[in-house]
Amino acid sequence: MKKIVSAVALAAVAAGFATADVKTSINFRRGTNVFNNPNVSKSTVQYGQLGDITGTDAFTFKASNEYAGITLNVNPTSKDTGKTLWSAGNGVEYTGYMNLADWLQLKGGVHKDGIFYAEQVKKDTDDTNWSAAGKYAFLYKYGVTTKNSTAYAVDDLTSYQIGGTPFAFADFKFGVGGGNLLIRGAIANTGKNWLLTGGYENKTMATPGLMVAFKNDVINVNVDVQSISNNDLAAGVFVSPLGLADNALQLTAGFSLSTVFDGEKSAVGSVKDNKDGVTFYAIDLGVRYVAGDFHIANRFNFTGATEEGYVKQGASTASARTGDANIWDSLFLTFKLNDNWTITGNVQAQVATKAAGDDAVIDLSVTPGVMYTVGKGATITAGLYTSIGDVTGKVADDAVIGIALPVIFRIKL
Repeated sequence: MKKIVSAVALAAVAAGFATADVKTSINFRRGTNVFNNPNVSKSTVQYGQLGDITGTDAFTFKASNEYAGITLNVNPTSKDTGKTLWSAGNGVEYTGYMNLADWLQLKGGVHKDGIFYAEQVKKDTDDTNWSAAGKYAFLYKYGVTTKNSTAYAVDDLTSYQIGGTPFAFADFKFGVGGGNLLIRGAIANTGKNWLLTGGYENKTMATPGLMVAFKNDVINVNVDVQSISNNDLAAGVFVSPLGLADNALQLTAGFSLSTVFDGEKSAVGSVKDNKDGVTFYAIDLGVRYVAGDFHIANRFNFTGATEEGYVKQGASTASARTGDANIWDSLFLTFKLNDNWTITGNVQAQVATKAAGDDAVIDLSVTPGVMYTVGKGATITAGLYTSIGDVTGKVADDAVIGIALPVIFRIKL
């Protein structure tokens, strides 16, 4: 009996110790269109779709203590009707990590969209003094914007292209030169045959990735290398100077590229999309400035390829366009009127060069809005989303205009 009582008492003490220092957080994001006409689905700007805020539903739960942590993130927005909500890659992401030492952390899980959505929701609700839109623009995925490139969202290291990617990270952290050095080794089960023989169909080989990041008081440098198959290589370098204008000014500049070694065995798209030796490349520039109650953020991306007609612009007004280059720019402005009300504005432009013969095709979207802060960690944003696809009428006879009234709720507990 004493042994039973002692075991129960010990279990109770252990349970109390295990839960006493656990920190939890819950983030909720729900976006919907109160109204939209049919043209909205055909005329979103491809790269960020930042103006169309309805595609960012999420529920995130986090729990952690000094030694470990977990994250569960639900994004019930998949259009794959053949899967259930809980299928990998169809709305659920989960991550667990353990701190084995001060210099070593192991992390693993499944993501359908790299590592982005959970952090997006957190940042949306962390700072209710500024509309999340500006942060969204500045922090959005860097890399090549065309999806037939492995450098699309290259900093994910988990293959953005393939939903439901199981992954494992090993983070090694060191103090170097007055700053912090992070070396991340990654393996991801992309369902592709990384080793070569027999094509890549129906294979489940672990593919490698590597990130090296250094940060001190002056600069933040991030280098990413990813290989979905041994016939595709992607890399990106992103640099952010720190401490500018007393931290009111943030800048990020980056360059990324991917190369196809063997088109028939490439892991991206179909064989006809890939050609031996084709290299995709992109230049990213981001700027954010905070001046009291006024905030401005801008993101610019230029994506090109070494072969004509290989840059896919994705879904747009008239068709899925393929051209020589894609230029994307998004500008956010916000002004805080008082503790409750903030005015927001977003203008996006996408230029697809030589997407219609020798002509450039232009898409534009404008979204004025207003955010109401109910209290700390609780905001409501509403806007008027207007998209103008094929402004110059190069693909269709006339521009296609889409109008929607998006509303988004954000809650952080």
